[in-house]
Amino acid sequence: MYLPTQGRMTRTDFHRLVTSAENQDQALELFDGTICRRKVSPGRTYAAAVACAVVGRYVEERALGCVFSRLGIEIPGEPYFMFAPDVSFVSYERGAVFGWDMPLLYMPDLVVEIQSPEQSDKLMRDKGDYYLKHGCRQAVLVYAKRIVEVLTPDDRHLLTVDDTLSGGDVLPGFAVEVAKLFAG
Repeated sequence: MYLPTQGRMTRTDFHRLVTSAENQDQALELFDGTICRRKVSPGRTYAAAVACAVVGRYVEERALGCVFSRLGIEIPGEPYFMFAPDVSFVSYERGAVFGWDMPLLYMPDLVVEIQSPEQSDKLMRDKGDYYLKHGCRQAVLVYAKRIVEVLTPDDRHLLTVDDTLSGGDVLPGFAVEVAKLFAG
């Protein structure tokens, strides 16, 4: 669901909005100057938890970097965008430099986005394209209709519950059955 705004909202105004008392419990993002609300649902929460756990375990066992849940991303020079993907992976090769109370100022190597009921397929793809354009190496979009779209700078393909999601060049050797991301 998009919240009404007067014109395009900047990150500065967005920060003021999300840090106000009445919005503390809201899951809000800024996409091209428009506020996008992400509702919590059992299926979405389950998929995000599984994705974070399996990627986190794989990364930790191999000491590859850091895995985050809902880490804020603010790319310098992009005043109308602020995201918090459901899962992010930043490799130690890239430095994995971040501040305790600060958003990430560069794009993670891998992001996983789980579709909210308010998010259209187009918005999901637009977000995936934005991530790739700004340096993400792989974006995994998990759609409510039990389909996963994997985007890289050179390729994009769809997976069903009968397929296996791989880590590609970002997490070589990583694999998880797509069905595990969906409850029930």
